Amino acid sequence: MCSTQPTSIKMLFVCLFFSFGFIAQLSSQTRLLGKIIEKDSKLAVPFASVVYQKHSLQKGLIADIHGRFEIDEADISSLTVSCVGYKQNKVQLSSKNRPSIVVVELETATQEINGVVVTPANNPAIRIIRNVLVNKNRNNFENYEKYGYRCYVKTMVDVKLSDNASSQDSLTDL
Repeated sequence: MCSTQPTSIKMLFVCLFFSFGFIAQLSSQTRLLGKIIEKDSKLAVPFASVVYQKHSLQKGLIADIHGRFEIDEADISSLTVSCVGYKQNKVQLSSKNRPSIVVVELETATQEINGVVVTPANNPAIRIIRNVLVNKNRNNFENYEKYGYRCYVKTMVDVKLSDNASSQDSLTDL
């Protein structure tokens, strides 16, 4: 009787081990990992928008700074990835052959704008400079009758002759 009890405990541990492994396998199938990269340079595209379709619902998330994202849901039929400066990319996912890591490549999008013409005709600084030059003699301070100022400069020098110097060895000049 004692010999059968350890065998049943071993069998219980083996069953628990395999059931946890099976549950881990099922949970790993519901998790979808992805990375968003630029098509030409293969560099990560940070903070791209990822919208996914689950049955008839549409949900979304934002990729991290390294272009990675993680979706913890099963039965995702498609991913739509978009980012400013890139063309939108839609990826269809099949439920049978779904990869564990999806790599989405985005192409850069270029846009042309009309040319810009800059004209200096309405610059207010030019008007101000012209007025200053016209009134230069009128605003000259040397032409004022009552104009003057006093300048006061104070210099203090403190010199210590040696470490054992006393106040009798120092000089003060004002």
